[in-house]
Amino acid sequence: MERPADTVPYRNIHNRDRLVYLTHPDGKVAKSLCDEFIAHGFQVSMVPDRSGLTRLMVLRRPDLVLMPLCDEAGEIDGTLAALDAVRGQHLGIHAFL
Repeated sequence: MERPADTVPYRNIHNRDRLVYLTHPDGKVAKSLCDEFIAHGFQVSMVPDRSGLTRLMVLRRPDLVLMPLCDEAGEIDGTLAALDAVRGQHLGIHAFL
């Protein structure tokens, strides 16, 4: 007998092996996002900048990367360079914009 999807309880224990890398220029926003992911059982690493993000990906492949689409000045070039660096490592990470 199958249960409807809305009656299946959510268990954050399933997220304990999921790794999230997070970078954001606003520390308050980054901390808030980090706390939410940790509350749901994820492993989270806060990274100071995009270059640190690409270095960290060499050590361990994340399940999710969160970073701002543009910098404080509204430039998207840094984000596209970081995205190219992620794709260039051929880690099998899906990228969505």
